Amino acid sequence: PDLITEPCFDVVKDGERVERLPLAGTKESWKFGRALDLVDFELQHGSISREHAAVTMREGQMFITDLGSVHGTSMDGRRLSAKVPVRLVSGANIRFGASTRLYIYREPNPAALQAALLPHQTTMPLQPGLTTNWRPPTAPVAQGGAERFRYRTTRVSSDFADF
Repeated sequence: PDLITEPCFDVVKDGERVERLPLAGTKESWKFGRALDLVDFELQHGSISREHAAVTMREGQMFITDLGSVHGTSMDGRRLSAKVPVRLVSGANIRFGASTRLYIYREPNPAALQAALLPHQTTMPLQPGLTTNWRPPTAPVAQGGAERFRYRTTRVSSDFADF
């Protein structure tokens, strides 16, 4: 499987992924529906409302809310109540209206991110909440240039007598 670096939906039709919808950037809310001028992700099916559903981030967790659509939104086969946020978990299967497309919610796996992005550092755990838009740390720039960092040995010349 491919590495997920930010929350997203994989769109599946007839058993194949046809698109990935990233929930990225500084936004905390994304709308789904038919009205391109009103939503972030346009869904093209007659049973989908103009403003069908919304995904929001609250306190580092993602929620999906049906916005009162006529044909509803379902998660893992259960229809969502209108205007009631439900927490999304990685692997959740979402359907909008009567569309045959399946939207699989995916989140970054901190352990997989750490292994892929920092393979040489296995002792540093990733902190919760740093997976979205996370980048490897950069080394600090030394003040005063290279002359500031001179390495001195603590050994004396007699320690090297046997070499």
